[in-house]
Amino acid sequence: MKGTAVPIPCQSSRTQISGPTVPYQLIEDQLARIAQSAVFRRSETVLRLLRCIVERSAVGDGAGLKEYALALDVFGRSADFDPKDFALVRVQANRLRNKLAEYYATCPNDPVVISIPKGAYTATFTRGSRLESLQDVLADLERSDDDIAGMSPDRCYQRALRLFQRWTPRNLLRCCACCRRAAQLSPGSGQFEGLLALSLASLYWFDVLPPRDIVTKCRESAEKALSVEPQNGPALAALAYLAWAYNCDEAEAAMYLGRLERAGTGEAFGAYLGALVATCDGKFTEAAKALAGAHHGIMQHNPEITAAASLSLNGSFEAAIERLRSVVPNDDTFAFAHWLLGSAYLALDRPLEAVGPFARAAKLEDIGTLYVSSLGYAYGVTGRTEEAKGILQKLLRLSQEQYVCKVDLAKVYVGLGDITAGRRYLCMADEERSGRLATISLAPELCRWAAAALAFGSDIPA
Repeated sequence: MKGTAVPIPCQSSRTQISGPTVPYQLIEDQLARIAQSAVFRRSETVLRLLRCIVERSAVGDGAGLKEYALALDVFGRSADFDPKDFALVRVQANRLRNKLAEYYATCPNDPVVISIPKGAYTATFTRGSRLESLQDVLADLERSDDDIAGMSPDRCYQRALRLFQRWTPRNLLRCCACCRRAAQLSPGSGQFEGLLALSLASLYWFDVLPPRDIVTKCRESAEKALSVEPQNGPALAALAYLAWAYNCDEAEAAMYLGRLERAGTGEAFGAYLGALVATCDGKFTEAAKALAGAHHGIMQHNPEITAAASLSLNGSFEAAIERLRSVVPNDDTFAFAHWLLGSAYLALDRPLEAVGPFARAAKLEDIGTLYVSSLGYAYGVTGRTEEAKGILQKLLRLSQEQYVCKVDLAKVYVGLGDITAGRRYLCMADEERSGRLATISLAPELCRWAAAALAFGSDIPA
């Protein structure tokens, strides 16, 4: 894809450490994290073996760990047993390696990786490829964009607005960097902090960075904005969305939306996210009306696309498709519009026609996994199994290096017909409070998605 690459969370390689170079406290914390995980919770024997190996290796005594010593210390064998006739240590060590692999497949971003190489009973400790914080990502963006450095606060804000209106993860990250720079140049401005909060809420929906990191910064910016401007529309909209999607508190969401309505600021920044909140009680008509008025703020460059999204929310998928097909050719580089078109096709059970728009969206946007996972789902339900499996493997490999939305992994599994795996990854998404789990009832992938979604009681028709 042409253009300057946007820095994304670090994918640095792991550095193996065989002695106590990794601080002991970090190793101890990691061992506790593993012990409390679902993978190890019911494997007491394997966990005892892990504790023994890790504790000895962490203090530099791992070389002395032999099968005989482990049989005595962990499995309670008498001193006169014959290791040749006792394979339990080797069997349990293999189980332990498999359990560790399973654990790190679900927790790839842990700060320390504990492994036990085959042929030995000594643990190695590896610095994990822990994700950079949101602050680091935005700081990298500011450093890499010379234009931001020379802009006045007002120019930064105007640029941020244009980026926000092109509602994609790449542009939202750039929007956040502009807002942050403007806020640094003009501290105490609710305008900059409010748009930053709403941009972060949008990134939470796209789920491209760890949810807790984004939500914490979003709340901080929203509160700063409201401390200066109690009726700041973008800040109120962002808090409404977090209340619904992150806290699962519809009453709190309604309170913020009520404040937004009473504020009468004339700004429509919150209409899109507010429309999603309105769906929590099945208020699709109200949501569509809210969205229809959003074009003066979000996606102002093309209100037709916003109107098409409104039609989709209201269940008028044919009308949405007709509108999108008329405007997308004139704005072919807007990935979100292509994704909306593919989603409308899926909602009408026309997955073959969804493949093209999803493929175009995935090609245009390389940050986040929403678009490529939608393509993987479409491949799966149209019988293009190998291509769907290829996308799934790509996402699984990526999840070893950086944060990947678990809803997206679940989506591809469900497209391939693996409902059990889909449900498992939805459970992980629930633990992480994924930004898109809250909108699962809006997903067009109803036929196979429903069985997995029902694990959370989502009211999705089969």
